[in-house]
Amino acid sequence: LLVSLQMAARQRGSKVVVCTDGLANVGLGCVDDASDAGAAAANKFYARIGEMAADKGVTIDVIGIEGEGCDVETLSLAVEPSGGEITKVKPAEVTRDMAAMMAAAPVATQVSATLFLHAALRFRNVAEDDVSMSGNRLMRAVGNVTAGSEITFEYGAMPAAERRAAGFGRIDHMPFQCQIHYTRLDGSKYVRVISQSKPVTSD
Repeated sequence: LLVSLQMAARQRGSKVVVCTDGLANVGLGCVDDASDAGAAAANKFYARIGEMAADKGVTIDVIGIEGEGCDVETLSLAVEPSGGEITKVKPAEVTRDMAAMMAAAPVATQVSATLFLHAALRFRNVAEDDVSMSGNRLMRAVGNVTAGSEITFEYGAMPAAERRAAGFGRIDHMPFQCQIHYTRLDGSKYVRVISQSKPVTSD
């Protein structure tokens, strides 16, 4: 995996597809060691792989064979930061799923999205890697994205008593803004800002 990543890193927007029928049990990234030290070493290795992939604009996808041992939790440390996916398939479907993964070409790398909410709203169920800048401002590192990539944020209103204490009266519209920072495949960096105001209903 490390060698493939280094090769793919020569061209931003490249993809590494790992097809595995079990656990990595020897060498770097071995996850067959049940000790705490072994698990920590594996987690550190795959997390570093994920950081390198995101930095170099490389997507890592993993295809696991159904019915075989595949440590999805550990492998996700490398896959998720890169914007990739982990898929478990039947042996007869490997070729089809690999072809589908290769067809989903990245359109941007090093993507992050920062969402700004109205001050009367608060984020909830925040992901572990999200960066909370305030109760109503949140940044998420996405990594590499394809034309079909989607992310979601979850939020809710402050309790009525807190809204009154903060001086909020009747609210008819809620403003939202999303700032998307990304790097195109040619290395140029951009920021896209999307602002909208949505009406509020009591229904």
